[in-house]
Amino acid sequence: MKKPYVITLENVKELQEAMEKKENAPHYKKLEAVALRGKYDDNTIVGTITGIRPELISRLVSIYCKNGLNALLVDGRHRNMSEKEEREFLAQFKEAALKGQIKSLSIIKKAYAKKMGKKYQEPSTIYYLLRKHGWKFVNRETTTSNNTNSEEIKTSHWRPPE
Repeated sequence: MKKPYVITLENVKELQEAMEKKENAPHYKKLEAVALRGKYDDNTIVGTITGIRPELISRLVSIYCKNGLNALLVDGRHRNMSEKEEREFLAQFKEAALKGQIKSLSIIKKAYAKKMGKKYQEPSTIYYLLRKHGWKFVNRETTTSNNTNSEEIKTSHWRPPE
């Protein structure tokens, strides 16, 4: 049988101090669950108090014991950049997009991959990023008619919010 992780009084104090800090507010429930696990040995009791599933409490305690407090303070959204960094990244493409010069995502995708230090970036990440920040895909059909020739021009491009 596996030996359960032990949360000491010292650990509980560290966790409570972290809970009091304003910047840790998004992680309060996780910190509280691990701190309460130091008081109660049963995950179901801690789960009843915090509203967190017992299996997740066990995983949080394991993460804390193996990797320390900072491992619990990681943002769970699994994104590569903060929202501010995303806005700054997209700002470099805004002027070209307003002129209708961004016809495909390949330029943005390559720049994103380079910034993240990757060889390849999934297109879905770029679609998500653009839509999240209000960019829209514009698809227009314009009919031009001169006396003798009539042609249809199709234009499509990505457009940032104004």
